[in-house]
Amino acid sequence: MAKKRFFPALLLTLVLALSPLSAFAESGAYAVKFYPGDYGTMTKNDQIPFVYYGIDDDVNKPYYYKLNVSETETLSFAGSIIDTLLPNSGYEFAYWTADAAVYQAGSGTAIPAGTALSSDQIQNSVNVRRDNVIFTAHFKQNSENPDDSEITTVEIIGATLSYKTGDTPKATAAVAAADQGKYRIYDEWWQELNENDEPVAIWHSDDEIYSTLPTITAFESGKKYVYSVLLMPEREYDFAREIAATVNGNAVTTVPATDGYLSLPNVKTITPTGQITPPATGGYYYSPSTPTITALLTAKDAKSATDYSGGIYGLTFKSSASFASFQGVQVDGRTIAAANYVAEDNGGIEVYLKVVYLRTLKDGRHTVTILSDAGNVTMNFTIGGVDSPTTFDAGIGAYMGMALASVGGMAWMRRRKR
Repeated sequence: MAKKRFFPALLLTLVLALSPLSAFAESGAYAVKFYPGDYGTMTKNDQIPFVYYGIDDDVNKPYYYKLNVSETETLSFAGSIIDTLLPNSGYEFAYWTADAAVYQAGSGTAIPAGTALSSDQIQNSVNVRRDNVIFTAHFKQNSENPDDSEITTVEIIGATLSYKTGDTPKATAAVAAADQGKYRIYDEWWQELNENDEPVAIWHSDDEIYSTLPTITAFESGKKYVYSVLLMPEREYDFAREIAATVNGNAVTTVPATDGYLSLPNVKTITPTGQITPPATGGYYYSPSTPTITALLTAKDAKSATDYSGGIYGLTFKSSASFASFQGVQVDGRTIAAANYVAEDNGGIEVYLKVVYLRTLKDGRHTVTILSDAGNVTMNFTIGGVDSPTTFDAGIGAYMGMALASVGGMAWMRRRKR
């Protein structure tokens, strides 16, 4: 921070420093300095007798400087200094500390350095017994801005992020219960993007927000859409500079917006699939394009596409849904951590289950499900036994999985009877 210079005051301070103390005070007088601590300032006050203003080059802070303080004299002049304290917005004065021991007036009892001292004590109850004692003012957040008024985490739940062709956007997002009263959802919006990822249409949950772009009335097949949220802090709350935010349990990026608002941009990108087909009776209805799932041989020398019985190759599965619609992976009906697989855009959603994860599964039959906005697809695989690849679609995959499981159970029972 650049040092400010107050030449008249500094010159006066230098004159004082170069002059014998006896020219201004009785023998045994001590110098006292007063500093504003963090979140506060002091300004010059010419009404304070024998108090001079300048810059201390050691700490580069403005201070008040007084000569002629004897060992028995209380710092009654400090009242004028207290009147000049200017706390930053949202803060108020808390207490003083001294960098050396001060002494109780009358009894002479020592009060250790660093002890919190009230303004009343400073003015009426203590004195000093050494030169250049520094008193520092400490501030605290005032009652209108409690310590937890800074919002460092954001949790949005219930946002509708999965749509099919022909669906209309819906505003369903909500602030998590723990954060109610701290901030609110000001706007949810969807943007339609062209091939250059430039917005060409938009939908706002707040009807009063004006846009020059056309309004999205329904999602269209094959087009790319991106969802974002704008949050507004409630009164007496502010968003911190660094915030951990989630939407529907997934971490998202935060960007400070104007007027203290917080933007959560590009939360989710979707590409609805399907087509509008005219029925025989006239009009239109939605006919979804159901994705399929296929097991792929991970490498030429891999033994099976749907069984892991040891070795260096994991298992690879591919959904025909667009990668932009990818939502996650489940094994045996439970969502697994992203660290357990690799998902890539390879003309669809290609998922590779890592060896380190497959080794944690028990021997036998399991299911893998690739989740997407276009539809979830499921396939069986095994650990410790060879199985043939099978292709499922979203409509019959789960049903066939249950049927195969039932057949497998009957075969096991027959073997047990034998």
